[in-house]
Amino acid sequence: QSNEKRGGGQKSSGQGKVTMSESNNQESSDSGSGGSDSGRSNRERSSGRADRPNGRTQREPMDNAEQIRVVEEFLTGLINAFGVTATIEATINDKDLIANINGENLGLLVGPRLATLDALQEVTRLALQREADGKEYARVGVDVAGIRTTRRESLETFVRSVSERAQNEGKTIVFEEMSSADRKQVHDLASEIDGVRSVSEGEDPRRRVAIVPAD
Repeated sequence: QSNEKRGGGQKSSGQGKVTMSESNNQESSDSGSGGSDSGRSNRERSSGRADRPNGRTQREPMDNAEQIRVVEEFLTGLINAFGVTATIEATINDKDLIANINGENLGLLVGPRLATLDALQEVTRLALQREADGKEYARVGVDVAGIRTTRRESLETFVRSVSERAQNEGKTIVFEEMSSADRKQVHDLASEIDGVRSVSEGEDPRRRVAIVPAD
């Protein structure tokens, strides 16, 4: 599922790749929470809630200490299967459970464009969901040696640089293919920058984000 910001479908005066090459491809609007392909309209969602007088049923929360135990034990077994020696420390802050993996030579757990790390995070979430057995559980995040934080900071710097260039040159700048998580981050960052907007184009796995000068 993608929560990416919906962009407009206007054709810009120019379009360029981040690599400085130009393209005349037309921009396409992004899907996401505000997109037409999100599957359900606001009216439909409201109707669905109307069928449940009290809205979403309040579930009993799973004990925080138990959630941490489940996640740490699951990741320990998974990492051992990789033949990697590492330590795992999970913490819960509000409704987010973050498991940090630290050790030497952990590149195997990261993968290209964080693909392996994202997969680890998803299977860990599923493991916690299974153990929760209907109880409410925290959102799960898995990080390796702080790489997500480092990547997030680098991406923010890059987005701001590209946005400035898009404004100065008056043309659309298109990023390379990105994961849905990275695309969402680009959209979130672009929404905070005056003078530009962001759209997505193409289809997965070659979906891209474009930074467009504001009209």
